[in-house]
Amino acid sequence: MISDPYINDGISIIRKKFITLFIVLALVNSIGAFFFLRKSLIDYQNQVKQGLLRDAHIVNDILESNLSDASRLLDVARVQILKLINQNELTDQAAHKILEDSKKVFSSYVTNDALLLTLYINKDGLVRATSKDVLKPPVDVNDRLHYSLLKNTPNKSMAIGELVTSRITELPTFHIAIPLIDSQGQFRGTLAAQILTGKIENSLDESLDGIAGAHVITHLDGGHIAFSYPRPLAGGGVDFNVGSYINGQINADSHSEGVISLPSSLRLPESLYVAFSKSSLYGFQTSVSVAMRMVFLSFLKINLFLLIYIGLAAVGSIWIMWRFYKSAVVTENALLMSFTDELTGIKNRRALDSEFSMFWKESLRTKNPISALFIDIDHFKIFNDTFGHDAGDEVLKALVAVLLKAVRRPLDICCRWGGEEFVVILPNTDELGATQKANEILEKVRNIPLIFGENHPQITVSIGISTLVAAQNCKANDLVSMADQAMYVAKHTGRDRCVKYRAGMSGKVQ
Repeated sequence: MISDPYINDGISIIRKKFITLFIVLALVNSIGAFFFLRKSLIDYQNQVKQGLLRDAHIVNDILESNLSDASRLLDVARVQILKLINQNELTDQAAHKILEDSKKVFSSYVTNDALLLTLYINKDGLVRATSKDVLKPPVDVNDRLHYSLLKNTPNKSMAIGELVTSRITELPTFHIAIPLIDSQGQFRGTLAAQILTGKIENSLDESLDGIAGAHVITHLDGGHIAFSYPRPLAGGGVDFNVGSYINGQINADSHSEGVISLPSSLRLPESLYVAFSKSSLYGFQTSVSVAMRMVFLSFLKINLFLLIYIGLAAVGSIWIMWRFYKSAVVTENALLMSFTDELTGIKNRRALDSEFSMFWKESLRTKNPISALFIDIDHFKIFNDTFGHDAGDEVLKALVAVLLKAVRRPLDICCRWGGEEFVVILPNTDELGATQKANEILEKVRNIPLIFGENHPQITVSIGISTLVAAQNCKANDLVSMADQAMYVAKHTGRDRCVKYRAGMSGKVQ
């Protein structure tokens, strides 16, 4: 830390100016980005609402088209069925033949894969024959909506059934049925057409353009569900409570179509946008709903690159301001101190303290390892006492030349820690890599060509190695401290070697 009060005051003023400027720019950019994104979100929500309403119209058109085809087919077959009923000549085989022939003729000029079967249901609610075969035994459909409506309401000309799994085909279907009333005005059963929902779903896959997560429900009078898309999961059924709640909210609206927003409640797990359209031909109404949460997530996905750009711009602005700020502070600090060791020309301990935090933060972010080598010249005091301080300085310079050749990566740090001690910081380096580098230094130091008279001893060093992945519960100084401890173990165990730090090493071994 700078100790000159004048320089400290200057640094403080510069810091305040930069922080103030940064806050102002950040607020201006944040407010502008907020209002821009808010306007974009509102526009997107309106676009989604219009898309949902368009989808509701599409579903209605497809359902009306299928019901109209089925009605025409049933009308053709009813004429012949009633003729045999009035003559008391209708048999199951005859009913099957009429239904089969009618479907063949109809299929010759109308292609509709969704019309699966046509059914003859007698007055007792038993399916006796289909366009495919005579049923033995017959299938009881007394509980089906399309049958019970016509049986209990003789004047009703047509009924649409709810979404069910067919007892004949075991496929998800809904039905349209017409009554069979004989010449005496007596109810004699119904003719029904099965409409296969899977085929309609295929059409919707190609036709709907709503966002992911939208749910289509077609309601009949009384809240019964005739169609649901996507299809309910096997065994799960349609959530009738949610469906009926949506239907009730739509019925409360006096319009034949529109878009409403439903907040979450006890009946509704999450807030929804709901578009609806009522069919004037058949009386059902189709709703297309989507969670507001899904709309927001879709907006984020569509605008991902814009959001990334805004984020990068913000980060870039912060980074630029931070760099300017650091440059100003370093410039002021340079008036009082230097980051270079005067004797060797490499960085000093203060420079290491200044730069090492950057690499520590990078390791904290990327989880890449960072290693340190703590290097001490063996018997340096004896060497100085024997050959003089000038010779000692030459040894220090020679060692630095070795270190600079060994530590060549741009981000590596080599500094003089103090006296005969040096520290090397190796970012993005694991313990194996650090050990290889330490052995390389040991070998090169042994070959330093220094001659200071007879009986000149060989120059050697002891090296401590430590490696860490930066974490919140440790400090950058821990890395150097551990390497320092390992170096003293290397001294104690014979010198001229490297030792890797291991848990339990503590204190300086003499």
